[in-house]
Amino acid sequence: MSKPVLFLNARPAETINGKLRANDGGGKATMRHLSWIIAMLLIGGLVTPLAAYLGGSRLAGPYAGPRGFASYLEVIYADAARGQPLALLILLAPLSCWAVWMLRARVQRYLAAREDDPAD
Repeated sequence: MSKPVLFLNARPAETINGKLRANDGGGKATMRHLSWIIAMLLIGGLVTPLAAYLGGSRLAGPYAGPRGFASYLEVIYADAARGQPLALLILLAPLSCWAVWMLRARVQRYLAAREDDPAD
C-alpha cells in the first residue's frame, strides 16, 4: 500500500482497472466545502459585524455614526475594501476558523493513516 499524501487525498486511493483514483465521492465533498465557505463568508459578513457592534456598544457606549449599525457596516466594509487588517479580521474570522479546523482534521486523518500503514 502506498503512503498517503497529506494534501491531495483525504481518503485512501483505490485502484480500478489498474488506474489510481481518489475516493472523494464524485465531487460531493467539493460542493460540501463550497457550501461551508459560502456560509462562513455570510456569517463573517453579517453576523460577526453585528456581534462586534453589540459588544462594542456594551463596552464602549453607542456607536458615533449617524445611523448606528448601518454606519458601522459601511465603515467595516469600506475599511475591508481598502485592506485594513482589523476590518478583514472581523469579516474573515469565521472562514479562517473553519479553514484551520479543516486543516486540523486533514492532518489528523493523515497521521492516522500513517499509523495504520504497515509499510513503515
